[in-house]
Amino acid sequence: MSPREKTGVLGVFSIDVLKQKRELFGLSLEMLSEMSGISKRHLLRIEQGKQDLTEKLKVKIDDVFELFEQDVKIDVIYDYVKVRFPYFLNDAPEKDQARVHAKQIIEKLFGLRFESWEQRPIKRYYYDGMYSFGDFTVLYPAPDKKEMGILVELKGRGCRQLESVMVEQGRTWKDFFLACYEFAPVFKRLDLAVNDYHGILSVPDMIEKCKAGAYYLNRMRTFSIHMSGVPNRKEIAAEKPPMGHTLYIGAHRDRDSKLYFCIYEKDLEQEAKLGIEPDEAESKNRFEIRVQQERADIVVAEILLRDDMAGIALDIINDYLRFFHTADTPDITCPRWAKFIGVARKKIDFSMKPEPYTLDRTYNWVERSVMPSIKFLAYLEQHYGTVELQDMFARAELSERHQRMFGQLVARAEDIMLPAFLKQSSGPADPGTDADGFRVMDVKPGEKLAMQRMFAGEDIEYPSF
Repeated sequence: MSPREKTGVLGVFSIDVLKQKRELFGLSLEMLSEMSGISKRHLLRIEQGKQDLTEKLKVKIDDVFELFEQDVKIDVIYDYVKVRFPYFLNDAPEKDQARVHAKQIIEKLFGLRFESWEQRPIKRYYYDGMYSFGDFTVLYPAPDKKEMGILVELKGRGCRQLESVMVEQGRTWKDFFLACYEFAPVFKRLDLAVNDYHGILSVPDMIEKCKAGAYYLNRMRTFSIHMSGVPNRKEIAAEKPPMGHTLYIGAHRDRDSKLYFCIYEKDLEQEAKLGIEPDEAESKNRFEIRVQQERADIVVAEILLRDDMAGIALDIINDYLRFFHTADTPDITCPRWAKFIGVARKKIDFSMKPEPYTLDRTYNWVERSVMPSIKFLAYLEQHYGTVELQDMFARAELSERHQRMFGQLVARAEDIMLPAFLKQSSGPADPGTDADGFRVMDVKPGEKLAMQRMFAGEDIEYPSF
């Protein structure tokens, strides 16, 4: 085999094919150098047959070409929704007006029985209290601040939970927004998140282009750079510093800012927060479009009018931002950016990623902070033959909030959904159990006995609405 022809992970890869593909994708030597990390001089010598194309270099070039050869996966999701509803006239006494308004809004927007929601006092955004169901939050004001109205806030997990509920109901986001318009909504903020699953973008490269002036901003003036993904798991924090980059484009700290972008390395954030290896993360990067105040109202109205949220998201990005190959070549778009915004790629889609309400965060906290102590005490009890843990479990009482949360987690759809929203559902599957009725898990000899003794003889009375 000649130096001009090598066999690698993608089969026979000749130098002639390398040049043909590079030109087919509109990549100059400078662009391929930028994306592959191989110097322009080295690439030129390879194409001229003066330098061997090694397996290591071939893999780097293959990775670049793969971005242009495949229809790489990109989608857009709703990641944050905040909407305020002014009070409207009704016959309820003044002291009950917040409850009446919240009930009407909750049942119309979410299709869930008002009685299944938890109410508690809370100070947030100057509001006086909150109704919650899982990750749904509905805030209400004090009686003397009725002008604030009712505020509905859905963060990322709340959006995923809403999608889970809407799938059960046979509804869509369009149905949700149309229901909002029955109460004269004022959309305060809307986040659209573009998920880059294949690493088309490189956040560090985008940062360097910003520093070098190789970008164009329309009606935006600033950018800022932050380190993100500070590990909150001790075993990771001990070994690694802050793990990712976040690039803000636009005045994100300005409350009056109508629009800004947040671009960050999602896989490194997930590693820091959850210990997920970057290679196992679902998404590599995330490009968030954050619109606020009257601009959020306009975007929601446009989404309903065009019924093309993903297309609108890309239109916003294209209207405000572009990255060049270099600061001296404003007529040449950066190849990664061109691929991201749609060159040589099919239209991206809007996606729903329904996830039911879970206590994953609580379980993670218990696993990290509580279970080591309980395991230690269980071993001591097994050794000494005592039952103090069992007695403590028997004496523990669930608070009213715990009972409400339990009901929200285990209730059947027909128990919490209004009849008009109810759709036939088989419900979630029960977790597997062994012959003793014990949940299947990987435990060491002796641990199961200790856990069985801890909870032995307990007749648990399940709360209900």
